[in-house]
Amino acid sequence: MRTAVILAGGLGKRLRSITGGYPKYTLNILGYPLIMYPINTLRMFDLDRLVIVVADRYLKLIKEGIEAYLNDTLDIVYVCNPYPERENGYSLMLAVDYIDTDVFLLSVADHIYTYGVVKKLLEDYNSSIDFLVGGDSAPKYINIDEATKIRADNNGRLQNIGKNIRRYTHIDIGVFIVRRYAVEDVMHLMNRDKIRLSDVIMELSRREYGVYVSDVVGNSWTDVDTVDDVQEILYGKRRAVVETVLQELLENG
Repeated sequence: MRTAVILAGGLGKRLRSITGGYPKYTLNILGYPLIMYPINTLRMFDLDRLVIVVADRYLKLIKEGIEAYLNDTLDIVYVCNPYPERENGYSLMLAVDYIDTDVFLLSVADHIYTYGVVKKLLEDYNSSIDFLVGGDSAPKYINIDEATKIRADNNGRLQNIGKNIRRYTHIDIGVFIVRRYAVEDVMHLMNRDKIRLSDVIMELSRREYGVYVSDVVGNSWTDVDTVDDVQEILYGKRRAVVETVLQELLENG
């Protein structure tokens, strides 16, 4: 599993009051643009290729920002999303042709998570799983009201996912392990005006693919959706997540 995909196709409108109109993954968090946090954590797992889906209007900005921080030989492929309003599921489908492995890591661009999060997913993954969704049964550093919820059965099989489901067992952490052919099999969803990542996951579940949840409980992560989230990351309890990730990066060179 040497390929990772990062979905950075959104516009980050909710944070424009502090980003100056730029996408939120350009926001400086303790010395790094937000997008560098998932990139740097994923790079600890010996990636060969990184596919980044970005809104076409921000391609130059994102490319220059990332390359200013990377000085290795990682193969980075930038995929332009001309319709960012069509959501993350659409961005994932745009990435499929650039994924060169049967199984790949998938991450959203606006979550910060530690090495242990990805390690747990890799430990839980097996050949019977087509889409492994990272979840946390007891999250510490997020606003539940803003989060995407997951309901899984006692065997870890995903039953539902979405922001507004009432009964849930986990919170979506924004990190996944995916079989490429599973996404290829639901490409008909591109006919929709909007395709959320949760739409892709639920379609696979309905088709009885192996869609499971990996519980990363005890590992640190956080999302960045609102101005309050940013303030809590810079000055509040969520700062602990960022400091842990920065320490891991220092230790891993």
